[in-house]
Amino acid sequence: MSAPLGETAGGYEDTRVELGLSILSLSTGEETTTDFKGVGRMASIFAPAWSPDSKRLAVPSRTAYSPEPGDSAVWSAALAGRTVSATMTPALSPFDAVINAHCMAATPSDRAAREAWEKLSEAGAASPLGRDVGGQAGHVGAFIFALTGEQMRIVSTCGQKLTVIDEVDESSLTLTGMTMVFVAGGKDPWRYRLSETGIHRVPEPLFSQDTVTSFRHPALSDTLCVEERDTDTRLVRRMASGRAAVLFACNQNFANVRRPVGEAVAYTARDGTGRQGILYWPTAHPDSHTLPPVVVYAYPQSAPGFQSRLGRPNSSASWLFQALLSEGFAVFHAAFPVENAVAYNQPFEMAPREILPALDALDRRKDIKTGSYGFLGHSNGGYAALALGAQTDRFKAIVAASAFPDSFETDLAVTSEIRYLDCAPAIVQARRLYLEAPHVPYAYSADPVSGVDHYLNNSPLYNLKQYKTPTLLLYGEYDVALPAMEKTFLALQAAGVPAELDTYWADGHVLSNPRHVRDATERQVAWFKRWL
Repeated sequence: MSAPLGETAGGYEDTRVELGLSILSLSTGEETTTDFKGVGRMASIFAPAWSPDSKRLAVPSRTAYSPEPGDSAVWSAALAGRTVSATMTPALSPFDAVINAHCMAATPSDRAAREAWEKLSEAGAASPLGRDVGGQAGHVGAFIFALTGEQMRIVSTCGQKLTVIDEVDESSLTLTGMTMVFVAGGKDPWRYRLSETGIHRVPEPLFSQDTVTSFRHPALSDTLCVEERDTDTRLVRRMASGRAAVLFACNQNFANVRRPVGEAVAYTARDGTGRQGILYWPTAHPDSHTLPPVVVYAYPQSAPGFQSRLGRPNSSASWLFQALLSEGFAVFHAAFPVENAVAYNQPFEMAPREILPALDALDRRKDIKTGSYGFLGHSNGGYAALALGAQTDRFKAIVAASAFPDSFETDLAVTSEIRYLDCAPAIVQARRLYLEAPHVPYAYSADPVSGVDHYLNNSPLYNLKQYKTPTLLLYGEYDVALPAMEKTFLALQAAGVPAELDTYWADGHVLSNPRHVRDATERQVAWFKRWL
């Protein structure tokens, strides 16, 4: 299918997109085509794996999409001058294919690759299908690693030594160049660094959530880490010996910002399943005799936790919470699990089913202003906000940012940055799978022609009859569905529902202009102050 690489690489389970592979010599400019064939999304984990001497290449890929094992394979090749000798090795699952590829690339022979694979075999067959491959894998020099869940397994191809490390924080793993950094240890975390010289543990403990980015500068053999700490943001140079040097620090104003206190709140979903949310207490109390109102936040497939970046003041995501906490609101991060589906999902009904039980738990408390709840949602959480407003009046105010009110427009959106391109139709067709694929947040598993009733039933815009909650709508000019947001605002206004639409020109799905971020934050706070 003809679509720009950026779109197919960032798309979802699009079986119509066929992947090929060509090898280009940077010295001669000669191109060698191969018989590699894959389908769908070329996620970063499926990137080609090269041997250190650049003479062996292995590419993991899906060959089909199937609920049965065997939908993936590894295309491997030995490169000798202009000769490419290639083989295709079946794999049970995408993750099997990824591990296999790195075993082939990191070892000098097929036999050594098989021996390395046997050492890592417990990590195999992780996820036969779906957007979640089931783990992370890669190789650093002569070392191959596979992370499944919280367990890291590292095999040395020199002697086949196996190292197992438990309680790994998956979000901390960063692989750049010939260095891999991660944090493990649970409540007593330590930083680990895998390089060509082996696995090293930094002697001083470090909280795993401090580091958000690690990278290796071409001129340095050490790792550079950007660390978001509670007191500042630092660029740190970490050496293989374990020594660390702070190159510079900024955002030191965070030393004077109070970190919110979170409390775990257990409750039961409507199907009897246990749930847990996190209640963040205000960092400032304008009136100590007044119980705080609560703003609820939820996002599909999110898992509330004490280490969430949403609850940390010095975080790129913190603006969602921190301004509200500093103005005397409590914020409740509710669980919103979404099951992978092979049939139609009903996200419109799913939102109240999963989120409203959290209000039942909050209603039983004596230390908050019960019954005075707001809801804040962004993107798919913004969709949930509108779905809640259309089906319940238990929220007194709603803020829906970057939402998707019209499923038809979301699925077939011709956004402003592509509108005048000749390839715009191909881009839209590649994007469609965000809603239509079975393993995405809302999983419609239907197209807007054969599933027209499904799209209507799951579009908040066409189900506003019962909508009564005052609603603030925030949207960027270049986002997916600005016309649908404008229609939603006008429909609510026509029905007499207090509503406001603020559009941020030359901004997108996630606001990036600092002036826009400040304005949106101030408007959210003012909206909840007005209605709660």
